This record gives sequence, C-alpha cells and structure tokens, in this order.
Amino acid sequence: MSHFQSFAAFVICALTASLLVPCGSASAGDVRYDGTQAAPNFKIVFQGTNYYHVLTSDDGPSDNNVTVTGGADIFTLGGVFEGASDNATGAASRNTVVVSGDGLDLKSVMGGYASVGMSEISTSSVYYSGVSLTTEGNSVFVSGADISDLNSLSSAVSGGSTYIRGTGKAKSSNNRVVIVNSTVRDVYGGNNTFYTSSPNYDANYGESDYNEVYLDNVTVLEFVYGGQSSSTNNGTAVHNTVTLKGATSAKSVQGGRVRPRLDNPIYYEVYDDFTGNTLNIVTPAAGGITVTANVRNFEYFNFLLDPSAADGSVVLDVGEKAFVYDEQTKKPSKIASVGFLSGVVLPEGYTVVLMKAGDGIEDEDVFAQSEAGGFSGVNILYNMNLVKNANTLSAVVGAGTRSNPQMESPSQGREAGLLMVSEGLDLIVGQNLNSAVSASPAEPCPGLFFDAAYGRSRYGAGGGDVDLASFSGLLGAACSSYLDSGVLTMGGFVELGRGSYDVKLDLGDRVVRGDGDLRRIGGGVLARFEFDSRTNKKFYLHSSLRGGRLSQDYQSSDLLNSRNSGRHDTSSMYAAGHLGLGAEVRLAGGALLDFYARYGHTYLKGADAMVDGTAPVNYKAAVSSRARAGGRYAFNLGGRARLQLGLGYDHEFDARTKATTGGLPVNTPDMSGGSAVAEINAAYLRPGPVPVSLSLGLEGFMGRRKGVAGSLKLTVAF
Repeated sequence: MSHFQSFAAFVICALTASLLVPCGSASAGDVRYDGTQAAPNFKIVFQGTNYYHVLTSDDGPSDNNVTVTGGADIFTLGGVFEGASDNATGAASRNTVVVSGDGLDLKSVMGGYASVGMSEISTSSVYYSGVSLTTEGNSVFVSGADISDLNSLSSAVSGGSTYIRGTGKAKSSNNRVVIVNSTVRDVYGGNNTFYTSSPNYDANYGESDYNEVYLDNVTVLEFVYGGQSSSTNNGTAVHNTVTLKGATSAKSVQGGRVRPRLDNPIYYEVYDDFTGNTLNIVTPAAGGITVTANVRNFEYFNFLLDPSAADGSVVLDVGEKAFVYDEQTKKPSKIASVGFLSGVVLPEGYTVVLMKAGDGIEDEDVFAQSEAGGFSGVNILYNMNLVKNANTLSAVVGAGTRSNPQMESPSQGREAGLLMVSEGLDLIVGQNLNSAVSASPAEPCPGLFFDAAYGRSRYGAGGGDVDLASFSGLLGAACSSYLDSGVLTMGGFVELGRGSYDVKLDLGDRVVRGDGDLRRIGGGVLARFEFDSRTNKKFYLHSSLRGGRLSQDYQSSDLLNSRNSGRHDTSSMYAAGHLGLGAEVRLAGGALLDFYARYGHTYLKGADAMVDGTAPVNYKAAVSSRARAGGRYAFNLGGRARLQLGLGYDHEFDARTKATTGGLPVNTPDMSGGSAVAEINAAYLRPGPVPVSLSLGLEGFMGRRKGVAGSLKLTVAF
C-alpha cells in the first residue's frame, strides 16, 4: 500500500468514525469512573514534590478497558507494569482508555505504562541493567478534556510509555491516540525514556514505531511526537503517522525523535527517526493548522483540504522552521498527495500554500520535488506543480486534470443493470415465447402463461469483471388467430426482476471491488407468426416490445478518498425490443429440429448520481445490442414428457455505459464479445379441458458471458 493510500485509509476512517472510538475499536471498560463515586483502584505515586492519584485496572497490566467521565487531578492509565530489578521484563499492552467529559481536568492519560526503577526516582545511585519493557497496541481516546499542567512534566497523553532507570531495551509501538476538542500539554504516540549516565547511553535501545496520533480541534501547548526515545543513541522512531485536523495548534510537531540527554556531548549516528513518518493535514473547514515552533522528521506529507478555501490560502503555518529533509542523512521529504474533500473540479492555476515558515523551509538544497499527485474526492485526479521559495511551499493545479480511473467501478455497477435488463429478453424469446403460443388456443381466449428464471453470470471486460445474479418473472396472457397464411399469436405481459451484482476492477497496483442490488419492473407485448405449411417444415417470425424502470445502488470500500463507501442510487427508464425468425423441421417419432436467429436491442435512459455524496456523475444513455443464432433438437421421452437439447452462439455488439464526472470522461467497461450457449429443457404436459404444461430449463454460457441460468415455465390454457 502506498503512503497516499494508507493516508487515505486512516484519515477517511477518522473523518467518518465516532469521535471517541475510531474504526474497529471498542470501549467497554473494566474500570469506569465519573468523579462522583468512590474512586476504584486508586494508587498513590510520587511526582516531584506532589502526590497524585492514579486510576488504573487491577486486572493486570494488559488487555484492560478504562473509562473516565469525571474527576480531577487524576493520572489515568490503561495498564501499569512496575519493576525494580536487573533483567526485569514487563509489558503494558492492548489497553483501551476512553476519557470523555465537558471540561475534565486530568494530569495525564496513557494507554499503557511500563517502568523499572520508578520508585527510585529520587535515589540517584540506583540503576538497573538488562531491562526489557514493551507497551504495544494501546488505544487512547480523549474528548473535551484539559490535560495541560505546565508544572508537571508528566502532564501528557500517550498511547504507550516506558521508563527505565538504567540500561536496556524499550518498545512503544503500534499505539493509537485520538484527541478531539481538548487542550493538552504533550502528545506521544509512543514514548521511551531512559534515565542513565552518559557513558551508558549507547547501551540503550528504544523502538517507537508505527504509532498513530490523530488530533482534531486540539490545542497542544508543547510537543507532538509520533514516537520518541530519549536518553539513548540507538533505536528507531519510524513509520509513525500524525494527523492534524481542524483548528489544531501546537508548539512543535515531530514524526519521530531519538536523542541522548541534552547534556551528552556525544551524538551517535546509529538511529532513525525519519523513515516512513507521515504528517497528514486535514482542513475540512476554512483556516489552517498553526505550529508556533518547528515541524520536522517527516518523510511524507499529505494534505486533505477544503476546496472552497480561497486561492492562495495557507494550510500549515509554522512560526519558525519547517524541515523537509532528514537532518541526519540529508534525505529529502516527499509531498505524497494534495487532496480536496469534495469532487469539485478546480481550475488550472489554482494555488494553495501548503507550508509557510517564518524562519524558512529548511532543506539544505536537497528537496527537489516539482510535482505531486492531487485529487478531488473519489473522482478527480490532478497534476500538482510544487513551487518552493525561501519561506513557502505551494501547490498549483497544473495541466492534465482527469477523472480517477477507479470511477470505472461505479460504471461497472451501471453496466450490471443494463445487462440485467438485456437478459430479460431470454425469458421472452425461444421456449419462453412458446409458452404464450401453447397457452393461446384459438377459442376460447386468452390463455395465461407464467415464466420465471434465475441465473448467475460473469461478464469479463479488460481488467474488470461483472458478476450478476438475478431472478426474472413474467406473467401474461395471449390469444391466437388463424389466418389464411398462418397462425398469429399476440399477448401482453408484466415483468419484474430482482438481482445483485459484484464488480471487480484491476487497476494494476490495486483492485477495486464493489457491489449493489438491482430492481426492475415493467411490461410489454409480444407476437409470433407461424407460416402455414403442408410439409414437415414450418417457418416462423416473432417480436416483442417492452419497457419499465430499473433501480439500482452501488457501494465499495475500496474507493480511495471515500467518506461514504462510494454509495449512490440511480433510477432509469428502459425500453427493449427484438426481432427473430426460425424454421422447424419435424422428424420421425415426433422429434423436432428448430433453427433460429434473433436480434435484441435494449435502451437504458441516462441518470445523474452523486457518488459518495460529493462526486457528481452523469451516466449517459446506454444500449445493448445482442444477436443469437442456434439450433435445438427436441424428442419425446415417453408418455407426456419431452426433452430438448440446444447449442447456439450469442454476440454482444455494444454494451458500454458511458459517463462523465465534472465534465471529464470516465473510463467505462466494454462488454462486447461472443459466448457459446448450451441448453437443456425438460417439459411435462397434462392434457384435459384445461391443459397445463410445466418445463424446467438450464442454459450454460462460455466466452464473454460465463455462467448458468435456470428457468421454470408454467402454462395454463383456458
């Protein structure tokens, strides 16, 4: 998955999720505290010259749920491990902490906290060695809280934190922090702290990777870190993601940080706090993100913006420096994407200032990127030209604006609807039309007939497939008239259909899958004329006209930048007709050879839709033109049963649903091509004053269309 794709998946998830519990999380707690009842599981810990309460679970350091909706001056921890020995090993992982309340005033919130030597914080001569601590997979959700005590270094929100007094290894990775509508001092996705003497710095190893921090309308008084390991010269703080949304501000924002203590004169280059770190800026409302000091240690930048912002608006306003390179390796950062929330097409030349830094955009002349990928909603792609000056980095919409190739997937869904209507022809012609014939004696009149069919078919086209499953039913009445030149049968019917479809689109680097439901209802007329013949050969003509309405929907979880799974509905009128001819040759013993050919044409009126709620799409009128030719052999099984076998060839000349979005053409599937057809039909006739016939059929297809269709036909002649 590309950094752009992972950005879209995380940000859109956060945009559409609950404020407190993002995608896939649960918050059923083992410990719940609202500030009014006697606080459970309180512990007293030393912090500077003050003592504070700690609220946590007593069920062990991992796999806990803690919910706080009231109270003050509380350290809230999902799970705690405490040790005090050499070679100690511990973990505080997979905890969930939910803090929600109006004006909650807390000291600190951590998903998991693991420490060795915390009790000796005031004893300078005690250190431990060989320690191994882990805080992984913790989740912290904060809303409406104040966690900003500037007099306490521990006043912070952290997904997972470790503290080692001495030397060892620490890992705080794969944690998630989500904060909305709050004020906090510091934020850490993961945080490792080593407290040791300078000669032992290189004996420590800290790993704080793959953490996620999401801030929406949050004031951070000090620092935001995706991952950090302090007091060590070894380790990583990489592949962390920080997302800043809405009216969020901070003093400093860093993707990762691995550093020794500030008083250490030796700075080893055996760490990485840059690789894969990503900063996502999301501004769905007018205005930008403010960082009063620095932005640094991000390899990738993504921007998701409000298209209504004025030309030239500033997105990320940095008071001092914005670093767009790795200060250690001199590797440049990359603007991975510049996106806009809705599917509005922006004009060429539209400019947005991605970063503005008071003391300059810092790159030591290694940032040379001149173009970035851009998008609007799910439907539009841009070429964004990057323009870097001393204090600004801007993106300008360039030439080459186009529809997003993934928009072919909704068009595939539209194609499924056209194919369903076209397949309705199969229920009318051939043996199905014969139902009307056998149900319509000359006198009395009319005769009733009912046909039903269920089938599953796969249509392949280029890099995509359409899998269609549908049920069709037809109820009608017909009459026959004997003329000098033959027998004319005419009838009317109502038809209905219901179905579902799955579509798959292979774009090379990824696959887009979608699905939806189909419904149609309509009616029509049919006619068949058999020429009078005094030989064993008989020729016939047949035709039909029908019309109705098709309703369908579509959804996909694979559309990038989608906020609503690409959902949309359409409803369109349809009209269809066919012409056919054939010849029957009667053989000995009641056997029959039937040679036939037909041509059918289906028209589906155009429709407008709003894909994903933001992307306007105009589906043009679509047509399907099909021809089939083949032969059937029917013979008696004995008694009143009869069996028919057939082979044929079906060819689709034109089945393409053209569409545009924002006035730009959408690549659409072409379902034209040929298919071989094999069929078998068994019938049973009950004679009498009211003759009744029942038949079961099965058709198989191979080629452009693959699959089988089963049919049931009931005919009653009154």
